[in-house]
Amino acid sequence: MKTKILSEDFINELRRLFDKHLDKFEISAWQTNQDILKNLFKISDDKHIQTMRHTIKDQSVKNLIASEFKDIHDEQKIRKAFINYQRGYLPISMHIDIPADNPNENGYTFLIPLTFEKNIQTVAWKQETNGAILDYWIEKINWSNKPKLNNIGKQLDLSNGYFFKPEIVNYIEVDGIGEWFKGNVFGFKRSQIHCSNNFRNYGIPYKDYIVIQTEEMGIFY
Repeated sequence: MKTKILSEDFINELRRLFDKHLDKFEISAWQTNQDILKNLFKISDDKHIQTMRHTIKDQSVKNLIASEFKDIHDEQKIRKAFINYQRGYLPISMHIDIPADNPNENGYTFLIPLTFEKNIQTVAWKQETNGAILDYWIEKINWSNKPKLNNIGKQLDLSNGYFFKPEIVNYIEVDGIGEWFKGNVFGFKRSQIHCSNNFRNYGIPYKDYIVIQTEEMGIFY
């Protein structure tokens, strides 16, 4: 996992830009099994929102962000990246950021937290795949023959890791844990399996962040 500490002034400016665009955010539903979401996150109705987002198209903002990435990633790739303001209301389960229509498109995902809370973490595993539907990869593995490597599922509350078999998070080698404190930025390959912890269980209603996805065609390993 790549990490860097950004300045407080820089984060404050990103927070200002985020708030300025809040009225333009749109609903983005990543996981649509309503029964699973309602049971896991103790939701009482069907009118919940999982994620709100707004794509950053202003090149001056992209340039501003890229200027802080000199020693962590290629600035030109950040300037050309797909970048969103996002507000997540429900934790996202284990997934990758490889598009289903182009499984060889890799690159990096970076997260810049704008909610600062010790009980929010993002976990990235060393395991990579290019299948956008992670269920297929999970179903091929005989988990009973794999050794348990850690107890991260309980330590961080990854009850949302994989809805049908949450314990598998303990059987995959962890690459890094992204902490959500002010100034932190972290990233991993888009082909790496990753997920949020279940921050809802800590009474956190949502988390704000900027997500960056760079493109590096044809380098899937």
